[in-house]
Amino acid sequence: LVLGHKNLQPAEILSQAEQLLLTNQYPSYSDLYRNGFVHTRVLAYQARGVRCDVFRLRPDEAVSYHEFEDVNVVTGSQEVLHQMLASGRYKHVLVHFLDAAMWDVLRHHVDRVKVRVWVHGAEIQPWHRRDNFENEQQRDAAKVQSEARMSFWRGLLKKMPDNLKLIFVSNFLAEVVMEDLGLRLLKKQYEVVHNPIDTVLFAYHPKSTEQRKKILSIRPYASRTYANDLSVKAILALTDKPYFKDFEFRMIGDGKLFDEVLAPLSGFSNVYIEKRFLTQAEIAALHCEYGIFLCPTRMDTQGVSRDEAMASGLVPVTNAVTAIPEFVDDRCGILAPGEDAEAMARGIALLYEHPERFAAMSAAAATRVRAQSDARRVIDAELAVALGDSE
Repeated sequence: LVLGHKNLQPAEILSQAEQLLLTNQYPSYSDLYRNGFVHTRVLAYQARGVRCDVFRLRPDEAVSYHEFEDVNVVTGSQEVLHQMLASGRYKHVLVHFLDAAMWDVLRHHVDRVKVRVWVHGAEIQPWHRRDNFENEQQRDAAKVQSEARMSFWRGLLKKMPDNLKLIFVSNFLAEVVMEDLGLRLLKKQYEVVHNPIDTVLFAYHPKSTEQRKKILSIRPYASRTYANDLSVKAILALTDKPYFKDFEFRMIGDGKLFDEVLAPLSGFSNVYIEKRFLTQAEIAALHCEYGIFLCPTRMDTQGVSRDEAMASGLVPVTNAVTAIPEFVDDRCGILAPGEDAEAMARGIALLYEHPERFAAMSAAAATRVRAQSDARRVIDAELAVALGDSE
């Protein structure tokens, strides 16, 4: 539905919500992967009686409207956002992936509307935190964008408005952001609330020790950040084990690096390669079949897909870099040093050779996620921060 009528304002179409969620992307029936985790939050808020209208900022697009799973979404320009906030009906604006274009509008309303900004990582970090570029041309372009981004955030946070509060998904992210920007936020200016993990969908069923032989990898192949090359090296390092043929590896994902990265594994009869994206329900079903989740990384601010696998009782094999040690320890996962595929392979071998260790770590992984990031607790904490009054 495109709003062509002059007399039909977006505000008249939307529900009587007092919360506006502002984002750069939102799922639709034709594109399920656009910030799906933001939509999951909106549904969880709704289940608790807190309705949100959603506004997707597209600076040069005519205003349009879509519904997605009972959520109303308006897409439009800064002018439309300005009108909606000027209506006075919103008490809180919840922002995912804040940028200068959004702030240009929000700054006119932040004196009377509480603005809560989730900080996920990529939108605030300098280029060198994610230096996984394929060539100098890409790196140079990233440096220019990085400079603009950093100066925007510095300007905003140096004189932070009273009604603005940041929500970081990990302590690691909060600390490196302050370090990178060269400033220290006051305790009342930010909170750390982890991304919520749906432990109902990703339910724990105790694993049989046989499942230690079944190893799953579900990853994007969009950049070197995801370190899928380390998964390949770890699998190759296991080929000299007498029990290598006992393992089954399933590598699922997509992205421009997919074919190239996985090419060295194409000849193995016990490695299954699937180039596709999966729904959450499909992922949960696969979790039931497998026992180990292979998820190396070079940069992560939490690692939601790993947490979901742990919730299902899979033992993660990952790297002790960036935020990972905040969510995984040696009791519930294999933590290899950064870039160390050999250590990852040793970890997988250890789980194979000590079935009882695998069983204990599997149970501990499920327990750890429920104690730290269970959606039922996290959503309540989020809403307390999002809708609470700033000190």
